[in-house]
Amino acid sequence: MEIRNILVKLDLDSPSPALVGCAADLATRYGAELIGFAASEPSAMLFAADGAVVAATWHAQERTRIEEALVTAEQGFTSRIPDGIKHVWRGYVTTPNSGLAELARRSDLILVGSATGQRRGIPPASGCG
Repeated sequence: MEIRNILVKLDLDSPSPALVGCAADLATRYGAELIGFAASEPSAMLFAADGAVVAATWHAQERTRIEEALVTAEQGFTSRIPDGIKHVWRGYVTTPNSGLAELARRSDLILVGSATGQRRGIPPASGCG
């Protein structure tokens, strides 16, 4: 089986260094390009007509926060990729599932993880196998 590109989906608020490490190991093993991905979107808020200005301001602030978090996530992703591995970053202000589905169509292997285990104190896996 030929694996030319590997997509790794990261949680924006708590990207997993172990998942990035596993993806980098696989990219090295298969000579594949690594695609780092994260996405988020402002949550919906409901306001009465006279609260429209507040909602617009909140939405703009939330979008800015997400864009800043995407830049931080990109830096964290690229800093963990060893030299010699071709890699790209895709960070979007959109629903994570929509962004993932779009990129998945062009990927041979997709790695996803969850921060849930980390929050429960479950240690991350030490490798990819």
